Amino acid sequence: APAAQSANDTTRFFESHPNEIDLKKESDRILFANKHLGMEFVKGEHSFEINRLYSIDHDHDYLATEKANGSRELFEIRMTPDIRGSGRDRRGDSTKPSLMGIMDEMAADAFSVGTHSATTVSWKKSKSNGNTTLHLYWNDIPVRNDQHLIDAEVTVTLRPGDPMSYWRINVLNPDPGMKSGLERIRFPLLNIAPIGDAKDNVYIYPRGHGGYVEDPFNNSLGVNGYYPLHFNMQFNALYNKRSGTGLYLTTQDPVPNLMQVQVANTPEHVTWKVAHFPPNITFPQQSYCLPYDCVVGPFQGDWYDAAQIYRKWALKQTWCRKGPLRTRADSPKWYKESPFMFYTSIGDSAEGTHSLPENARIAADHFREFLKWADMPLPANWYSWKESVPGMSSYNVPFGSHRFYHQGRWAGMYPMNIHDGNYPKIGSLEAYVEENKKLRREGGMVCPYVALEIFDQGPDENSPYAQEARPHVVRDLFGVKRMWSNETAWQMCVATDWWQNRLEETCRIMTQREHLGGLYLDVMQGCGLPCYWTPHGHSASGGDAITTGMHELVERCTTAAKTIDPEMIITGENITETVSYTHLTLPTILLV
Repeated sequence: APAAQSANDTTRFFESHPNEIDLKKESDRILFANKHLGMEFVKGEHSFEINRLYSIDHDHDYLATEKANGSRELFEIRMTPDIRGSGRDRRGDSTKPSLMGIMDEMAADAFSVGTHSATTVSWKKSKSNGNTTLHLYWNDIPVRNDQHLIDAEVTVTLRPGDPMSYWRINVLNPDPGMKSGLERIRFPLLNIAPIGDAKDNVYIYPRGHGGYVEDPFNNSLGVNGYYPLHFNMQFNALYNKRSGTGLYLTTQDPVPNLMQVQVANTPEHVTWKVAHFPPNITFPQQSYCLPYDCVVGPFQGDWYDAAQIYRKWALKQTWCRKGPLRTRADSPKWYKESPFMFYTSIGDSAEGTHSLPENARIAADHFREFLKWADMPLPANWYSWKESVPGMSSYNVPFGSHRFYHQGRWAGMYPMNIHDGNYPKIGSLEAYVEENKKLRREGGMVCPYVALEIFDQGPDENSPYAQEARPHVVRDLFGVKRMWSNETAWQMCVATDWWQNRLEETCRIMTQREHLGGLYLDVMQGCGLPCYWTPHGHSASGGDAITTGMHELVERCTTAAKTIDPEMIITGENITETVSYTHLTLPTILLV
């Protein structure tokens, strides 16, 4: 009965508080509301918890009533011992596989700091420009055996007339004796209950072409990936498809920084949590202040309405300000009117030989059939355009796991990534360039494959640019060079000037020499893959180093090509909102 009365009193405050925004203390509870959203926080001896997230317009509580994992903690701080302090220097070692696996390897010794063990907790409110902010403080949180202490501050801001709440976190780690550093901070942690009947609920998230999961409390969500690597945008939403009542969840990072988005589910709740990475992951005595808002609030509608909320914010960001492609002058008219994008893999065609020059001619003839049918310019992604120099590719070593991509009757054809990064010292197939020239006159706009993060160093680091490239390879905190996945080629750091210069020169010379219609920039991903090697001039993997680096790289390649030929197009894979380039999604036909 006392609990029910307390809940009724809280709801009454949410629905009838006198001012545009009010904050009230009731015993150990902090009540915070505007005219659309009400929140209840509970102050304990060593922590704060969130108890209610209530839509005043919909008369609905969004949070699960049970305590997930025994608590309703607002964040999780992950730390690791300072790996650099181990004294291990492995720069002379051979390479190791990478991609995103490097993040887990560098976090192998990570541990969680108890957010329910602060020595003291406190709170205050502040006002600015009509907004009201609640500050929650965790003071002197012990780190492993109480030897060292860190502090944390969570801020939650409400704005007049706005149903959304805006969340940030600061973690202070100034202890000069601290031997551990921040690895990631998961914040906020919200356990969301079904909205009405669980079977009528839908969870959406922007991975691939979009994730749409009905009955997400009883079906596996499997939402776990990095933004902007795996996730094309930043928002998520849960809603009831019958009533239209929903909860909108997003981060509003305009840069952006690297994040990890995770959504876990049980029959009782869906947990939304985002991991934020400090600029120098694992470095001790470095604090972290979240530089963007996490945004949570009720909405009415479905996936489309949630997308419109996000769109209103996204269109103001630097990576969306150019407007829709149909009205942009930097996207050529011929491309926007093209009905198809062709995909040409001339090392593996239904009608072909073991000669790539001959296959190039066959593929070009097939392309011409469609050009005659369409009677208009058409684009084509073009793989396997490089000449092969024996003894100068790491893909040709006898023990390489990716020695050849093609199987069956095509066994023995060399892979498309052979000699990546070595143009123009290793050039294009003569037949390919000849066909490009003819096709361009006929409306065939060839876009060769250019890998943005792969460099083929040769079997003994003997490829033309290998010695120059070596200092600019992605490395971990021990200095180990990283390969592209488990292939044999190096994974290059997109934030280094040398690699950006190398790719810019490649795109410029190809545009000058090879009669191109565009460039297909592969492994674009919205960000580079993580590099911890600070001698490159960037932070250790976290922050915005690898996202900004990729943006700069793509921008330089685009400018180099379009300065020579404004009718060029720039396309790529793993398309994300944060890379500024000309791209239009089109149906694809495989040339066979």
